[in-house]
Amino acid sequence: MFPPYPDPGDSDGSWNDEFKLRLLSQKWELVSDFKFPSRNIGGKERKFNASWLSEHTWLRYSLKKDAVFCACCLVFSKGEKEKTFIRTPVNDWKNFSKLVKTHASSANHRGCSVLAENFVDVSTGKALSINQQLSSSIKCTVERNRHVLYEIIETLVLLGKQNIAVRGHTEDRSNFMAILQSKARNDEILADHLANAQSNAKVEEKHVVREQFLGFVTCKSIKGVYLAQGILEYLQGTGLDILKIRGQCYDGAGNMAGKYNGVQALIRERLPLAHYTHCKSHCLNLSLVHSSKLPCVRTMMSTVQDIAFAFDYSAKRLTTFADELSEDVVTKQSMEGRQKLKTLCETRWMSRADALRTFKNAYRVVVHALETLQENGDVKASDHLNAILQFQFIVTLVATEHILSNLVGLTAVLQAVDMDLLEAIEQTKVVMQIYQAERDDPLVWDALYQEAVTVADEFQIDPAVPRQAARQRNRANYDVQDPSRYWKVSVFYVFVDHLLQEMDTRILKNEERFQAQWLIPTKFEGLLPANVDRIYEAYEPDLPKTRQEFSEEVSRWNLRWQLNDAKPSTLLATLNKTSEAAYPCIYIILQILLTMSATSASCIKKPNKPSVYGTGAP
Repeated sequence: MFPPYPDPGDSDGSWNDEFKLRLLSQKWELVSDFKFPSRNIGGKERKFNASWLSEHTWLRYSLKKDAVFCACCLVFSKGEKEKTFIRTPVNDWKNFSKLVKTHASSANHRGCSVLAENFVDVSTGKALSINQQLSSSIKCTVERNRHVLYEIIETLVLLGKQNIAVRGHTEDRSNFMAILQSKARNDEILADHLANAQSNAKVEEKHVVREQFLGFVTCKSIKGVYLAQGILEYLQGTGLDILKIRGQCYDGAGNMAGKYNGVQALIRERLPLAHYTHCKSHCLNLSLVHSSKLPCVRTMMSTVQDIAFAFDYSAKRLTTFADELSEDVVTKQSMEGRQKLKTLCETRWMSRADALRTFKNAYRVVVHALETLQENGDVKASDHLNAILQFQFIVTLVATEHILSNLVGLTAVLQAVDMDLLEAIEQTKVVMQIYQAERDDPLVWDALYQEAVTVADEFQIDPAVPRQAARQRNRANYDVQDPSRYWKVSVFYVFVDHLLQEMDTRILKNEERFQAQWLIPTKFEGLLPANVDRIYEAYEPDLPKTRQEFSEEVSRWNLRWQLNDAKPSTLLATLNKTSEAAYPCIYIILQILLTMSATSASCIKKPNKPSVYGTGAP
């Protein structure tokens, strides 16, 4: 009849783990049998409603105070400004629903709820504590280090017993090293240590960005709420502290990136510091998708796809293509061993560069194969032949293939395992500079146009511009008569300009956390007072110092590297040169920014993942 848990209003706060576990885990099952006292509130007799306990499982009723507490916050809240449901129990039954809603949506309550869940799981044996979850690799490292240390100590003891000097004229020729080298002949672990350890035996801490696949999670639905629940429950089950999640990286699917009901939004609702980053590889793909909506480019790609499918799904047509290819030695060499055309991927637009290059190199064979099929009565072959024997198709194919080829390398770079957000942005800027330089260099377009003219000349296709009209809605209508100038303006310039704009908007999008890049010594030109304030505001919840103290730390950091010529230029190199004791705030900021993923698209990067920031040893 009475609550099975300790009365939360009858304690001074000095609770042991057993008290906490009972308060957090035990539920009042027979609450319906209890008669709650009523009081006059607002001119009406009111009392606690038993259904509130089942609706809000974190509530604990106090018989002593006739009021309710939040069990999670009561146990784990530390000096927060919010007192309601914690140090000040609630018994205002008139406004109770409003007070509960406000408290449940607070960041403090969400954080305490996570801590409570972890505490109960570990205490009841449902999950192992982090200290218990030593991976096999760490255990192996500990065992190896102990073995090496034992051999070193044993050698030192031997030297002491025999009254033999430890040192020699040089360290390599010392008695100590001679005995260790002798032992290492029959000891692989010691030999490896001597070969790879620092010469002065000093342990130097080096940070390594570690990315590890944790496992698959089965969800009963692909809706964001179920995916978010599955991710968080799985992470908690592994013993990881999800309060240290500082980043999420997904593609742009609605159930993942949705502003209100996507996984990223639901996780941020519970973990406000888990900032969302749209996968940069996916952003690059979207940039190309939107830039390729140029009518002539869209038409050209559709034609290439139709022809590739026509040859790929018909044995007769594929045989005709193979026969023509076998008779064309030059084209066969340019095909690099391929025996057929490559279809355009519907989702990975970056792979289209390879498909377009294959089609361009095989253009002569494609025309001859379609002519053969046309003579044999293939109606579709006639339509395809008419589509590609136009100068507009040829010049668009050549220009588009060249533009896309510059993005292939960037795609591979963005999907590298050690790629961080700042490096991804820097590499994107490099490619954008290449595009801008090519746009401004007339020799680049002249070479592309001449290549298109050479291909067209072989089939007696004259360079030409489309028919002009007073009003034109479906294609470019530039008042230019020179073919080279026309296609340069209508295809090359428009495509490149649109692509640059899309890449700037989608990939180089300014995010507050990226302001921390100015802490890298080679980028101090951007370390202005306004940017220092923005960095502090972006990382304030994780920083142990005040704004003024952080500003002073940055000033010391700046001065340190002004006196040093060897400046690190990347996040990881900078972190490895940062003293946690001397620069605690900068150390934390660099750690967090380094763990935020740039992409979720590489073959070993899992499609959807959070970034966990850890302060412990690797």
